[in-house]
Amino acid sequence: MQTGERVELLVLGKGFVGQYVTQYCREMNISCAATTRDGRDGTIQWCLPESPSPSSSLSSAGGVDAGLPQARAVLLTFPIRQVETMDWLVTAYNSRCDSNVRWIYLGSTRAFTRVPSTRRTAPNFEMDPQRLASEERMMKIHNGVVLKEPKHWPRFYKTTESMLCKIRDPTLHLIHGMDVARAVVDCLLTRSEGGQRWLLSDGKVYDMLRIIARYPTDQTRQLLASAAEADPDAVLGAFGTLDIDWILTYGSDPTARQAKLTRRIDPDDFFLEFGFTPAHYYNYT
Repeated sequence: MQTGERVELLVLGKGFVGQYVTQYCREMNISCAATTRDGRDGTIQWCLPESPSPSSSLSSAGGVDAGLPQARAVLLTFPIRQVETMDWLVTAYNSRCDSNVRWIYLGSTRAFTRVPSTRRTAPNFEMDPQRLASEERMMKIHNGVVLKEPKHWPRFYKTTESMLCKIRDPTLHLIHGMDVARAVVDCLLTRSEGGQRWLLSDGKVYDMLRIIARYPTDQTRQLLASAAEADPDAVLGAFGTLDIDWILTYGSDPTARQAKLTRRIDPDDFFLEFGFTPAHYYNYT
């Protein structure tokens, strides 16, 4: 990518979702560029400064010569928790472009605690007030689009309390990275009005405890044992036993227990608005 080259989509922070977005753009013959901190895999080396001053330039951020290309749209994949930083980034980038830029900001559904939650549901600002403030800024001041998708997997359950929370409520929503890429490129890149928030999942409800039991680790075993000691009633209610070996052997079998699952995230508005249907679903086996 040569400095000054124009692309349809610039992905700031290639990361997990970004790799699917860039792959999908290649498949659809859509010009795309992406950044990483170290410039690996042909990306542009660039990082966001922690506290940029209004006079800071994009190319000097973090002492890295960015050479960010002009783009029709920018996908921001990482959280920004300071509205001042959000203002600086959008203003600094837009000032380099000779046409209007569509901003798309990825977020998490964590703050949607009402059951069920749609895109019109007010998020719980106590969950992540700084990040939510930057999302509001993106929509209301910069006319950007916020796309919120679930991000919770077993690796995020690292404490006894977090494991107990999932034992008490095993509901899990998922969306495949390629379906996020399709949503961004096929829907939000050109077909969505600015200033909106969308919720996205594959529409199904999964049993997190089946997945935990299906892919056991030493940490999983330790956390389940700690959970059984801290709240044996919760573990008994979920699995019918306190035997950790049994749980990790048979807990992934849907006939081993009757899970009470609740559809907490409702993505139907996105499906109806854009005629979107996910192409990938999680398979327990």
